[in-house]
Amino acid sequence: ISISAGNVPLRVIDPKTLEPLDDHPYQTLVEYPNDQMSAQELKERLFIYLESDGKVLLEKQESKRGLVGRLFLPESWRVEPVPDKITEISSFRYHHDESGRNFTSFDPEDVIYIRYFNPIRPWDGLSPMSAAKLEIETDIYANMWNANFFKRGTIPFGILSTDKELNQDEADRIRAKFEAKHQGIDHSHTVAVLTKGLKYDNVTMTHSDMEFLSQQRNIRA
Repeated sequence: ISISAGNVPLRVIDPKTLEPLDDHPYQTLVEYPNDQMSAQELKERLFIYLESDGKVLLEKQESKRGLVGRLFLPESWRVEPVPDKITEISSFRYHHDESGRNFTSFDPEDVIYIRYFNPIRPWDGLSPMSAAKLEIETDIYANMWNANFFKRGTIPFGILSTDKELNQDEADRIRAKFEAKHQGIDHSHTVAVLTKGLKYDNVTMTHSDMEFLSQQRNIRA
């Protein structure tokens, strides 16, 4: 999206005749926004920020003629719109770090603010990716849980208990012996024989209990 958007030319036109104004100062501005980046780079970054964070702030700097002479694009994830009322913004903060105390303030008239509509926070932006964030994170965690299950053992985590008194060395030895016999893919679905009054209590759900594959399909649907 960003590369395609970056290839779209921006033209300044006469609002009455709709003719392009190639000699207009703002046409020069959109072609050469600042000394650090080209128009192509600015447009690409603008759409990347807009799609990932839902909002974009363009800082305007005036020329000696009193017109906008340069445009700068701060990192969108560092930008915080400060609401005055429900739909109005009193200022913008550009945070230099995560402390919340080190920031630069911008007045609304000194910036161009572009955002996707956010029904919960009308002054802020809402990225299209935010809607898919929970689904993606859940799927990642589900796959991590599944991989960790087979990596650490195909038996669910549980508790070995006995009515007999055990010291720490005896408990560690019994646990190590049990894990050696039953943990890992090569030892899956084996039969455990418990002696000395040991009991095994499962404390997690199995894949069958969770209907794991069905859950993942439902998440992706």
